[in-house]
Amino acid sequence: MIGLVVLGLAVADLTRGTIGPLGAAAGFVGGALVGMFAARVNRFSWDAGSRRVIARIDRVGLVILAVVVLAHLTRDALLGHWVHGARLTTLGVCLSAGTLAGRVLAPGAG
Repeated sequence: MIGLVVLGLAVADLTRGTIGPLGAAAGFVGGALVGMFAARVNRFSWDAGSRRVIARIDRVGLVILAVVVLAHLTRDALLGHWVHGARLTTLGVCLSAGTLAGRVLAPGAG
């Protein structure tokens, strides 16, 4: 549900002309690649004995999570050289939409 809202925001900014189609597509595809890598961070399983959901995170997943968080926190420094203002925000929305889609569409994510 959240992914659809973020995707809707990205499409709205695209139709308003805040960002061009190539920039939006690049952000979405880049985010999808990040999302596919991030999808392996959390592995959930059901423990019937304790009737609980068990979440595990492996070392590689922890490194990926740290890189994703670091990239999000330094977005302005990383992308601010090429994109400014509203375009940077819209690019961030496209990246977020792609990341959420990538997590859902990643092999074995379901």
